[in-house]
Parts: sequence; structure tokens; C-alpha cells
Amino acid sequence: PDVPDSPVVDVLAYKLAGKKHASVCFCINTQTPKGKTYTSDAYNLDNYIGTLRKLYTQKSRYNDFLELAKNINVIIYQPNNVLVALKHIARREPEFCAWLNQLRPIILSEGLPGNWLQQYFPDCNFVAIGQPYLENPQWVFPQLHTFKQHQPTKDFLCLMIAKTTAPNRDILHKQMHEKDLLANSIYSYKENQFTREKRLSDLPQSYSKVVVEGIGGSAETLPPIHYYNQTNVELVAETMNRDDGDDTFLITEKTVKPISMMHPFFVMSNCKFLYNLKQYGFKTFGEHTDESYDSEEDVTKRASIITENMARLKGKSIKFYNQTKAIREHNLVTLQHVTGTYKTRLWQTLSQLWKNL
Repeated sequence: PDVPDSPVVDVLAYKLAGKKHASVCFCINTQTPKGKTYTSDAYNLDNYIGTLRKLYTQKSRYNDFLELAKNINVIIYQPNNVLVALKHIARREPEFCAWLNQLRPIILSEGLPGNWLQQYFPDCNFVAIGQPYLENPQWVFPQLHTFKQHQPTKDFLCLMIAKTTAPNRDILHKQMHEKDLLANSIYSYKENQFTREKRLSDLPQSYSKVVVEGIGGSAETLPPIHYYNQTNVELVAETMNRDDGDDTFLITEKTVKPISMMHPFFVMSNCKFLYNLKQYGFKTFGEHTDESYDSEEDVTKRASIITENMARLKGKSIKFYNQTKAIREHNLVTLQHVTGTYKTRLWQTLSQLWKNL
């Protein structure tokens, strides 16, 4: 109802009056406004206040949402990284974190919450509904590998964006520099020649303007094939790679790109990332490299093992590329299968959830 001066809890109490059963779905944060996308403010999730945060901060003379919530099913869902939002809350807002636990909500999570998150939200029921950037056809383009014409001039590809929510990319950048890997790489970090604008403007080199503009999702999810043509291995700096011991599994387009381009890869993310990736049927490259970094809980040590692998491959990565052909082909087929069965698995999960409420 158009009553902007009324606290949300009063509106809810009015709408729910007389109902014996109700399920209400809330978001913590709203979507990032288009005008702020990829600015420094865009990564501060607290800037975008959703309904659940309003219920926490607003005061009412008549109703208490914690009392109201005892008689409804509280469901949390938002299509923009709910696990990332919860990590921010756990790290910086203990009172808000405790309030969320009192709601005992169902959290529909895109990704798998690890032990780190579950320790902070022990009273929340996490229901995994998939990995959209891995599974949703809107964001995944395995067919585009047919454009690839591999003629490498460098060993490594690594395109990172520096942002406050991923401070440990500084660790990775420092080790890349110390081990003299940058000259052998197509590389970006902070501000240099590979800005986001340049990467997007370069995409027509790989496809055509028609293909780029016709993609249903964001052009940011398109793999820049001309960079894959020039390199043999990708170093992926995933969204989650900050906290020691965190095994939350969230896969984004950053990892999907090398799979769809049939490129071998290392992933700088949370521990057990490769383990969780293999649960989907993918294979990794432990036969040819040291993948002990995947079980290493210390972020700095994890970065060290990855860059040591790269140092050993420097100048001879083409052999590694050729040796991993069977794995790369297997992963491309697996990606197509996972994408093709995504909606069936999603509907099965949601149908079972509603039956249990």
C-alpha cells in the first residue's frame, strides 16, 4: 500500500490480520541501481536497504516484527549475492546478525553456505537453490568456444578488479609481482590498460557487435576470446576469497568463463572450492599441478601455492595446456549438462520446500 510514512511492520500486521498461515519473502538489500553499477559504492551492500533491513531499523508504536514473525514463515531471498550480504552482516553487525537468527528464517541461497557462515547463523535454515552463474543459460555460453583460435603469446590470463570487499586480491597481486609472473601474463589489477570499459569494448573482436548486444544477461559475463587465444592458463580471482577457514561455495562467471573456453585454470577462492566444483561432475588439474591449495585454510598460503604453480609453468605452459585437453573437453560437456538440467532441479527443490511449510 502507498503509505510511505508507515513502518513496514505496521503494513505487514494489517495485511496479515486474520490469516492462520502465511509465508512472506524478504530481501536484505535491494538491487544495485543501474547508475551505480561498478562504481566504488556498488560494492557496499549496505547502501541498498531492502525490506528486512527496514524491519530491523524502523520503530513502531504498535507492532514488533519479532513477535509477528512467530506466526509466519520468514523466507529470505535476493538475486544479488545473499551469502555475500550475510558475510558482511556477520563481520560488522553482530546485533543485526543476532536479530536475523531470532527470526529462524528459511534462506534461499544461490551458493552453499560453509561452516564459517553457519556458525554465525545457526538458527537459519539454508536451502540451496543452485549456482546461477554456473547453471542458468542466461549467464553461461559453452557454445562460444567454437570461436576460439588458440595462438598463445603469453602463459597466463588474470583480469582482477580491486575492491574493498576482496582485500586479499592485494595478497595475490603482491605474490604475482614478487614471482615475476606479470610479464608472462595478460593481466589487470586496479587501474591500467585493461579497465572494464576496455574489456567490454574489446568484445566485438571476439564475436560481433550483434552478438554482444544480443546477450540476455550482462556483457560482463561474456568471455573475451581474444585473451584466451593469447594465453594457456587462467588465474581466477573469485568473489569470495577473504576469510581464513571459510568454505562457503559461491561460483560466478569468473570460473565459468575458462570452463566454457576450454582453458585450464587455478582458482583463488575459499578453501574446498575445487572440491565443491567436482561435486557437479567437473574435473580439475591435480594430475598435473599442486592442488593442495584447495584444502589450505590460510588465505595467504593458498595464494602462495597457486603462484608457485604458476612460477613452475612460466615459459612452458603450452605443455600443460596440451596435456589437459581431455579434462577441458570433459568440463565443457559437463557445463552443458549442468546448464540443461538447472531448471528441473530448481523446481524440484522449491516444490519440496513448499510442501514442507
